[in-house]
Amino acid sequence: MTDKITAIKNGPLKLVSEKQILSRDGALVACENPAMLCTCGKSKTKPFCNGAHVAAGFTSEREIEAEILQEYPGEEITIYFN
Repeated sequence: MTDKITAIKNGPLKLVSEKQILSRDGALVACENPAMLCTCGKSKTKPFCNGAHVAAGFTSEREIEAEILQEYPGEEITIYFN
């Protein structure tokens, strides 16, 4: 299976992966596959989405015009963020 992250318009990120998710301190995070990851910052179940983006009126529309690509290399995968 290929790992894949898909952005859902005005909602969370959908993560499909066979790999385990680890917290910042290295502890295993139990989650479903696919995992829905919070993008609005309002979820009480971070890093997972709990639907708070709806009440918060979250929009995924871009606020900047220039695309800036950031790279976060890990042991097995590299995350690219723009």
